Amino acid sequence: MLAELRPALALRSEWAVAVGHATRLAAVLPAARADTTTIALAISELGKAFAAYPPAVAQYTADRLMEICRFRPVPAEVHDVAKRRTVDLRIAEAMAERVLEARAAAAEERARRAAEECEEAAARAEGRETPSERRRRVAEETMAMFRGIGRGDGAAGEQPEA
Repeated sequence: MLAELRPALALRSEWAVAVGHATRLAAVLPAARADTTTIALAISELGKAFAAYPPAVAQYTADRLMEICRFRPVPAEVHDVAKRRTVDLRIAEAMAERVLEARAAAAEERARRAAEECEEAAARAEGRETPSERRRRVAEETMAMFRGIGRGDGAAGEQPEA
């Protein structure tokens, strides 16, 4: 998904496609009473607005404006809807990256655990100390050393005399 999203957000709409969106809006939606621009000028201005955005964003913007507008939109409305869509896509991209990173970390953890289980099984079969037993033994030795230091029985790294 990310491989498709990044290039799509980097592109700009072709002029013909942008003008197509603008023509569709101008042909279907009537001009507001205060709008005195000619239809050709309106199509040109809307085409410039649509051309500033990637094709997917321009398509979404045109469809969304067809849904919400009663009158022919102005370029500012096109920019507003398109910028919101671009922000939504960037947020989705960031979330997808985080999900992929979390999945990769989980896969690495599963692989590490599987390797450790194999090592423990091999150690048990050979009758030697397993990694978990080794960690437990080292932790117990360290705690015993700290207890000995706390009681004043010996210096760091020295074994108390019996």
